[in-house]
Amino acid sequence: MALTNCLKRSLIICFALLSFAAQAEKEPILIGDILKVGLKHPENARRVAILLNVSLGYFGVHRMYLGTDPKVPIFYTLSMGGGGLLWLVDLGILIAKKDIEPYINNPRMFMWAGKN
Repeated sequence: MALTNCLKRSLIICFALLSFAAQAEKEPILIGDILKVGLKHPENARRVAILLNVSLGYFGVHRMYLGTDPKVPIFYTLSMGGGGLLWLVDLGILIAKKDIEPYINNPRMFMWAGKN
């Protein structure tokens, strides 16, 4: 029963993200641009990103908060947080790094890979 409810919620989130991605096809909308209030203070943004990762990391909500391409949270949702590992790696990076500036408005699937 709990698994069924979890799958239903995952599908609802996935469809919402897909509709968001369809609207943003021409020009990606970076959620981090919309949520600039929290991102003005990097330490607060880091704390919020860590809390979002711990609670909703499977769905990539921390990446939406920091700003990313709409395909990234869809991947997180469909793969259950990148096979259950990707969100944990993100969590470790957010905890270990004091400067999260390279991860804000980062469109890459693996936020730590490559250079901006």
